[in-house]
Amino acid sequence: MTIITNDGIQAETWSGKFGDDYVERNISIDVVDKDYFQLTGLKYNDIFSDFFQELDRDLSILEVGCNVGNNLSILRSLGFTNLQGLDVNSKAIGIASSRYPDISFHNSSIQSCKLPSKNFDLVYTAGVLVHIHPDTLTDVIKKILSLSKQYVFGFESFSESPSDVFYRNSNNLYWKQNFPELFKNISPNITQIKEKKIPYQNSNLSDICYLFKQ
Repeated sequence: MTIITNDGIQAETWSGKFGDDYVERNISIDVVDKDYFQLTGLKYNDIFSDFFQELDRDLSILEVGCNVGNNLSILRSLGFTNLQGLDVNSKAIGIASSRYPDISFHNSSIQSCKLPSKNFDLVYTAGVLVHIHPDTLTDVIKKILSLSKQYVFGFESFSESPSDVFYRNSNNLYWKQNFPELFKNISPNITQIKEKKIPYQNSNLSDICYLFKQ
């Protein structure tokens, strides 16, 4: 009997056709910004500029779940040059690598990645932790914290309490919760530098951004 863990199910889903379809829906920052502006009145550049504007441009930065490199392209435009991306989907990594040859990309899940501990000054996710199964989320957050020497940034969907979202006609693929509080519970000594909720214009939904220093 073969037992597939939640980690395995998620990796299989996002590395396969489901993940390929996600790549096509989010193929460029212009596409992402158009959709997000309609929802919130903000673009991704507004958010990253707000949270990264005072950070040293020489920081080494890793994006976990980088897709085709849209967010890393924003950081490039802000003057950051020491950038790397990690994604489980090989199609996304292929596109990202061809678009941004000056950025190092790694085709792996966060759970399976072999990058050294404390290898980056800042590690971040954007719309990624919501797709990590709750059973493995604590381990993923610990891995993120272990990879970062200083900062952790997140940009995720928000809910005061854990909430399973019906996503793309499927269950078991999207969970909202209070991610900043989860980081604080896992790492009590972490220092929160900044936090901001982003309300949706025509609903009671919101996203949340947070910046921590270890």
